[in-house]
Amino acid sequence: MTNIFKIISLLFLTSGSVLADQPKNWQLGFQDPASTGMESIVWFHDYMLLPVTTAITVFVLFLILYRNKSPVEIWTKLKVAFKNAA
Repeated sequence: MTNIFKIISLLFLTSGSVLADQPKNWQLGFQDPASTGMESIVWFHDYMLLPVTTAITVFVLFLILYRNKSPVEIWTKLKVAFKNAA
């Protein structure tokens, strides 16, 4: 009974690691996917998540540069606002 359990657990525990690719030094991105689920995750990351993140970053950078005010001006206005509120 215990031998059968050991064989079954050994099959389940090693099957995923046998199919997976090994990481490389200074690797950027994911490893080669070993399952269809991981292929979907890699596709979502590459073609959906990165462009949306880039667009949001560029938009926020545009808003910061468009405002064209120094952080010192903003900080002094906040100080005055809090002083007047108290």
